[in-house]
Amino acid sequence: MHTLRGDLRVDPLVRRLAALLRREEWLPRGASAIAAVSGGGDSVALLLVLSALAREFSWQIEVFHAHHGLRGQAADSAAGLVRRLSEAMQLPLHLVNLHIENRAGRSFEEAARHHRLEALRSVASGRGFTHAVLGHTLDDLAETVLHRALRGTGLTGLAAMRPVVEHGGLRLVRPLLGETRQSLRLFLRDHGARWDEDETNELETSVRNRIRHRVRPLLAREVNARADESLARLALHAAQDDAQLEADVDAALERLHLDLRTGELDLVSLRTLSPSLQRRALRRWMMIHADCPLPPTSRQVEETVDNIRAKRPPPRWSSFRGLIIGIRAQRLTVSLPGRLERRRWPQITGGPVNVTESCSVTLPHGWVLHTRVIATGEPLRLLAGQQRPGAVANRFLACLDADALRAPLCLRAGERGERFHPFGLSYTKTLRHFLSGEHIPRSVREHLPVLADAERIVWVAGCRIAEAVRITASTRRILEVTVEPPRE
Repeated sequence: MHTLRGDLRVDPLVRRLAALLRREEWLPRGASAIAAVSGGGDSVALLLVLSALAREFSWQIEVFHAHHGLRGQAADSAAGLVRRLSEAMQLPLHLVNLHIENRAGRSFEEAARHHRLEALRSVASGRGFTHAVLGHTLDDLAETVLHRALRGTGLTGLAAMRPVVEHGGLRLVRPLLGETRQSLRLFLRDHGARWDEDETNELETSVRNRIRHRVRPLLAREVNARADESLARLALHAAQDDAQLEADVDAALERLHLDLRTGELDLVSLRTLSPSLQRRALRRWMMIHADCPLPPTSRQVEETVDNIRAKRPPPRWSSFRGLIIGIRAQRLTVSLPGRLERRRWPQITGGPVNVTESCSVTLPHGWVLHTRVIATGEPLRLLAGQQRPGAVANRFLACLDADALRAPLCLRAGERGERFHPFGLSYTKTLRHFLSGEHIPRSVREHLPVLADAERIVWVAGCRIAEAVRITASTRRILEVTVEPPRE
């Protein structure tokens, strides 16, 4: 790569961003961060800024590039540019080849973003990094706000791209949201930097590109020359109001004792909430039971709100991701068709499967069980098995007192009339009554795996461990059991 002109460290853009990062502490001193670099002008400018400030802030910077292979030689050229840039700056490069599959009803663009983000998170996790830096600009923010507003989004959608957001234990930082593409191109030209232009950004085949090339220029020319800044301010205010309303929802749900993890909600309590809080509570409820990180559309949420208020609501209706929502005896209920519900839970068919203290077992439909023993002197991630579902990040992870188990262990389906002594209770329950009380869908109960030793059930997958194998102060060895869903 050719040599850059001038000292990047004294460039006005770099100094402006240094002051911003020092004031906001989005990327604290001494942080380890991975920079997502596509090879386009915005991300190349981002990498130059981070490299120029790395010594000043004592950062450890590495580079991530996703190669989709969708643009043929152009994609190879972009990957080569990022490789040369990383080598010139003596920064480690993680080049990941991605195969994009459109899953869960996403558009292709959404699926591509999802795969890139998951790959970025995986690389960062493998390196032990807690921060990732993205090159989104003021232009990207304005386009996103306009696009979402025209689709009828609410406050959460208008908040659009936020400077800092947590994603699966990784902090995503967008320090360039106050900078325009034009200012970044001037910065690159001033220093003789090269970048890749994605020709697909010029095509007006997508709505976003038409907003970029037609709508925004029209707004700036005919309505407000500083429209982008106004849209950014709208996004900021929306984010602040959204955070306050989310806190209000938390307080209201706690006050009314409404548990969104259950398949039924009390309509009398729900109707006491304002329409705004109703929509937010229902949006969360639908996402939980559809097991989907993407929110339902405003129309889907409004349909449920309207039916709650109606004098003669329909007994049931189909909604987000195949959810079947209904009203019965002053209760709002939700369920999935059996074929969809079973995808969300591990299932076991046939006879028992032997389990040892260190093994991996493949279950039907791509689920995998892993076990390992942890000495109590080691730092523990969490004692997930001693909590109720929803209290921890992974309901399919359990920690048991390894020395309280009676060999041999096996994974099997529950048996008719079998009893279980759940952690936290002083008495046993039939497995059928326990699963009903835990709101496990009927369609998955028959083949839901249980881990059993020679004497009893010690863990019901996705629920609780047994009282007899809980972790105590005298525990010396912990058996960690994880059931992982199939990889997309």
